[in-house]
Amino acid sequence: MISITKEFTFDVAHFLPNHKGLCANIHGHTYKLQVAINGIKNKTEKDTEEGMLIDFSRIKGIVKEEIVDKFDHAFLVGNTDNELEKKVEEFLLANNFKTYSINARTTAENVSEHIFKKLKEKFQKEEIQINISKVIVWETATSFAEYKEEL
Repeated sequence: MISITKEFTFDVAHFLPNHKGLCANIHGHTYKLQVAINGIKNKTEKDTEEGMLIDFSRIKGIVKEEIVDKFDHAFLVGNTDNELEKKVEEFLLANNFKTYSINARTTAENVSEHIFKKLKEKFQKEEIQINISKVIVWETATSFAEYKEEL
């Protein structure tokens, strides 16, 4: 088994309603995203390059389309019942600002889980015989959340 990792960056704004700290205010992050994939070399039917699990450019294309292009320079909205968050989203949409919704509060922990599940689903649809082993979302240079599924 071999593991490879591809790294990405994107900028996102959000806030955490009712948080008892600075993150209750609208703010932004330059997220660093690391996507780790594992599998067996030369076992992926769609890739013919000897010695590769998968070409890094293929990972880049999938992650860019599924995650980076949707998150980058968007306002991240969580699926909460918070009235203020709903009003902010309505205002942004009414004024043609880019938003992206996840089905959870917009914490780094939930963002990492959301990205993992989206990419797992996409790689399965592509019928690529590799596994996403983990996703790490760096919210700042010193703080990150890591999501991986138990085997």
